[in-house]
Amino acid sequence: EFREFNKMKYPYFIQLKDTGAFAMAGLYDDWINPTSGEIVQTFSVLTTEANPLMAKIHNRGKRMPVIIQPGSEKAWLDFTLEPEQLFPSFPEDKMEAWSVSRLLTSRTENKNVPGVQSPFVYPELQMVDGMNL
Repeated sequence: EFREFNKMKYPYFIQLKDTGAFAMAGLYDDWINPTSGEIVQTFSVLTTEANPLMAKIHNRGKRMPVIIQPGSEKAWLDFTLEPEQLFPSFPEDKMEAWSVSRLLTSRTENKNVPGVQSPFVYPELQMVDGMNL
């Protein structure tokens, strides 16, 4: 995700604490182009109001993906979760984030390296935050 500050964008690595992969709510469908008949596979990631951590990072739209509570993935896929069970913002105390190098967006460098997730300090963000988040 990117944070905007003084018309510049800063990339952030975001993850859930104490877990590896996690699920986000989304919708998937095939769409048929009426002109060509081509089948186009489409998807959308559902969003909700940002928790305080994500509001600071995604500071333009103040939204975040709907993160499905670990253990509730099957209920989402089986359509047994009510929308109000999904859409509250995921608790910020169960998430962590840090700024990362712009290597993430490089068009010339190999960004498929572990270091792309390493913390990177931007002095201009430290000055405004007192820390780098």
